[in-house]
Amino acid sequence: MVELLGSAFLVEIFHRKSKDGKKVYANLKGPNGYKVFGTAAKHPITGKLTTVQVAPAVTDPKCFIWEVADREMWDSIHIPGEWEAITNERGDTVTPARSKNVLQEKIRKAKNWPQHPLYKEVG
Repeated sequence: MVELLGSAFLVEIFHRKSKDGKKVYANLKGPNGYKVFGTAAKHPITGKLTTVQVAPAVTDPKCFIWEVADREMWDSIHIPGEWEAITNERGDTVTPARSKNVLQEKIRKAKNWPQHPLYKEVG
């Protein structure tokens, strides 16, 4: 999948329910791996081959490949800044400020992060 970053392609989306059954998550990886296609596909109703137009990316592609990640890859996924807190008309905080750096934060929460070679370098 990482080889396709920055390229146009179609991929089948798989849905799975959360353990409690209350939420549904969309995933690119299904039970048998990824189902990736080019930008042409059969239209589901007409059956005609249709080329899908893909809008240009609005941000640079980012990825972190756990098995081969180095400091350069870690730095490349950093998202600077913070989303401002949201307050109501009385000035009470409705939603606290939060970091935009969601990718690195999610990786840091992984149970096996302390075993990753980058852990000692970036914390």
